[in-house]
Amino acid sequence: MGNIASDTVKTAKQQAKQIARQMAQEPVEIAKTAGENIVGVENSQQQENKPNEPSAEKPPTPEEKIQMENKRRNMMQALENELKEIRNKNEVKKEEEKQEEINTKKLEEQKGIEEAPLISSKPSRKIGAGIKGHLQRLTKGTEIRIPPSG
Repeated sequence: MGNIASDTVKTAKQQAKQIARQMAQEPVEIAKTAGENIVGVENSQQQENKPNEPSAEKPPTPEEKIQMENKRRNMMQALENELKEIRNKNEVKKEEEKQEEINTKKLEEQKGIEEAPLISSKPSRKIGAGIKGHLQRLTKGTEIRIPPSG
């Protein structure tokens, strides 16, 4: 065994290297917790999660980097395809709505042309139609009735 002082120096160096590796691998995590560290507020959940995490992570191998890059590309491609599908669906909906509007306008125009005054055998029951019809019949009548004087 060596001297206690030299052992502590070695472990301090090892810890410094380990911390430097973690900082290089997880700069975003440090930025997330930086505000809490500055203020002095500690999150109990983070303290509980830290012991569960392995203290020394190995840097990814070139094969793992390639696999991660391929996964990232596949995910991006899938998301882009999904966006294209959504855009296409929206365009189809818009086209259908336009087509429906055009069809309804055509139907309204056709109804306007087809709507002719309907001849009915019964007199209209609208308010005022009876009086108007009565006055027209009186003016068009050939005979003028004179009330008997008596």
